[in-house]
Amino acid sequence: MMAPIFIKSKEEALPDVKNWLLSAFREKKGYFVPKKDVFGAYADFCAQHHYESTTPASFGKYSLGWRPGG
Repeated sequence: MMAPIFIKSKEEALPDVKNWLLSAFREKKGYFVPKKDVFGAYADFCAQHHYESTTPASFGKYSLGWRPGG
């Protein structure tokens, strides 16, 4: 089986991932999206754009400040 070919590495994709995350999810008081669902959407986004994805733990660290007002 061939290894996947990525257009962008994890690091190169960070600005695009941040923009996607901020446009795909909105804060709403009293509601939350489970971390696994956010990571699943992120992994799908990366696959669709041929970006290398990271681990759930690393994604969580990267995305801590990527909230509206964060």
